[in-house]
This record gives sequence, structure tokens and C-alpha cells, in this order.
Amino acid sequence: MSLKSVSWTAAAWLLFCCASSAFGQNAADNPIGNWKNVKSLSVGQTVIVKTKSGEIAKGVISQVTDDSLTVIGKKQSGTLARDNVRQVYTTRKSGGFGLLGGVVGGIAGFAGSAALIIPIAAGGSESVDYLTIPVIIAGTTGGAVLGNRIGNRARKQLVYQTR
Repeated sequence: MSLKSVSWTAAAWLLFCCASSAFGQNAADNPIGNWKNVKSLSVGQTVIVKTKSGEIAKGVISQVTDDSLTVIGKKQSGTLARDNVRQVYTTRKSGGFGLLGGVVGGIAGFAGSAALIIPIAAGGSESVDYLTIPVIIAGTTGGAVLGNRIGNRARKQLVYQTR
């Protein structure tokens, strides 16, 4: 596979991802300031709620009424009055992007560590020869772990916002 075809494949994949999120919802049908958006969320769905006083509540939805939102979190739980809620975000994991990030990170780590250590090892030092493979393995592993962490981070989507 040539570099040109890889570039076109990557560009097509990026365009597909951007286009699918852009055309997924019509903003006119679902205005962000409408509390119905919050009421339509499922019980058990993970949310991040920012209050007008600046506090942040993270957890799962227990109940939503016309006047309040109840969130159960690891550190805190409680009912937030609708008048006190500034923003509500839903969160979700990013599906298969963790695997993709791990593969890309591993390849980048391998290439970077190999590009760094091989010219040094070419000098003929025996002590550097023993380090070549471990440095390449460490670079590959580190890149894969970092890429996986970046790919698996939670994605936020704004559901409700008011002043």
C-alpha cells in the first residue's frame, strides 16, 4: 500500500467521522436550551452537570422531573434544581478508537525509538547493542499505551445549556 493511498484512506475516514456527527442531529429540532433534552435522557446514563454556582456533579441519572435532575455519583449524590443547572453533558466511551489509538501509538513509538537508537547502535558500542531491542520494545509499548489512553477518553456532548 503506497503512502498516497494511506493518505487518501485517512482523509476519507476523517471526513466520514466529521460528516456523521455533523448530520446526526438537526439543531433546529433540538435546541440546547430545552429541558426536554434532559428529560429524554435514560435513567442510568452517565452525565456531567455544571451548576450556576460553578459546582460540577458527575454520575448517572437517577431521576429527571420538570423541576429537577437527580444524579448519583461516586463522590456525591443529590438532586439539582432545574433553576440551578447551567449545563448538562452526556458522556460515552469512544468505541473502537482505543484500539486504533493503541495501534497508531505503537507504530509511532516503534518508529521513534528505532530512529533514535539504531543510529547510536551503528557506532559499534557493545553496551548500546544490548539496549537496542529493550528501547524499541519500551518505545512501542509506551506509544501503544499512550495512544490507547487518548483513544479511550470519554467524549462529552452538550445536551442542555442556559444562562
